[in-house]
Amino acid sequence: MLILSFSVGALLVAGGIVLCFAPLNGFMEIGQIIGIAMALFSVTGLVQCVINRSFRADFFLSLLGLFAAVFILHDPLMQFMTDAFVLYLAAVWLVIGGASQLILAFNCRKKLLSRWWLILIAGILNLLLGLFTFLYPLFGMIALGLMIAFYFIDTGLAMLLCGIAFLRA
Repeated sequence: MLILSFSVGALLVAGGIVLCFAPLNGFMEIGQIIGIAMALFSVTGLVQCVINRSFRADFFLSLLGLFAAVFILHDPLMQFMTDAFVLYLAAVWLVIGGASQLILAFNCRKKLLSRWWLILIAGILNLLLGLFTFLYPLFGMIALGLMIAFYFIDTGLAMLLCGIAFLRA
């Protein structure tokens, strides 16, 4: 477990640093990651159905998910469409979240709560990021690619720290 924690942690940190310099590469791999995850979940569902000898809706949904995963992984256009869907889904999420935070900030102000302005600033930033993602998709791709890079670095550092904790134990 110790060697696995150190090696995966180091690879994630190194990959995150590389992605910081090429965030579009990280974004463009979202379609493949979703396809692989769909394939893994679908195969797991199929195995579970076979073990339980349950060939009902779960079996057919898992089979459909596996076909969709193979289609996404095989067709570059489908990978691009998946990437675009994730990008615009994130933009909608940011706009709705930002609007909700603005409403919350004004409600907190009416109740005389201190620091309501922090919620207001976060709401404005989320709203602007979502609108910029709609208007300038490349901006959103870079932002999501950087988020993936920082996630890799964060997770890699956590795994390295777990490895250090295993050494001390």
